[in-house]
Amino acid sequence: MDVLTREATYDIQYGYVKRPTHINTSWDMAKYEVCGHKWVDVSQADKGVTIITDCKYGFHARDNVVQVSLLKSPKNPDGNCDIHKHFIYYAVLPHEGTFQEAEVNRRAYELNLLASNNVPLLATNLTGAALPASWVTSTNTAVVVEAVKVCAEITRNIVVRLYEANGGSADTTVNLGFTITQVRECNGLEDPGAVVPRTGNSFQTSFKPFQVRSFLVTF
Repeated sequence: MDVLTREATYDIQYGYVKRPTHINTSWDMAKYEVCGHKWVDVSQADKGVTIITDCKYGFHARDNVVQVSLLKSPKNPDGNCDIHKHFIYYAVLPHEGTFQEAEVNRRAYELNLLASNNVPLLATNLTGAALPASWVTSTNTAVVVEAVKVCAEITRNIVVRLYEANGGSADTTVNLGFTITQVRECNGLEDPGAVVPRTGNSFQTSFKPFQVRSFLVTF
């Protein structure tokens, strides 16, 4: 890459981490491979390049060279492990400014959900819960709708889980494409908490850097 940087940025669940691209210590030398989820980015002040993958989780960045680990192929206990045809999807995304300004997270989700995996949205048979084109959306691109699921214990409730992805404070409006009657914040066990004010089928919320918040939506 035509980029000068001392650190590379790696996507992880609900955020990202930075790791050095140089070798100054034995700790740096041990980071010959760094785990990441959907992407790795190398950027300087005015531009950068992101490598996006759909299912590769090992990366290597030294100076301005970026490598992706494609296969492990161990010889034990299975001597034939990974010896077959593989289809590997990736994208190279040059961008101006920071990876936050380039909406790299959004592009990574697009490749993972809409391109290589071709995952369709399936309609549900729950009364009053037909899926429109925009089911749950966030008006702030820094706030990602990470999961939407049926509540395990409370009927006619879904859980909407969001997180702040860019490492800053963020305000957003969450719009739901169906009629709702109540919104409550909940914890990871889906225990209902305080009622969240709403306007029609929307509600507003704020996030600290990398904060994860979940909401119970009654329909």
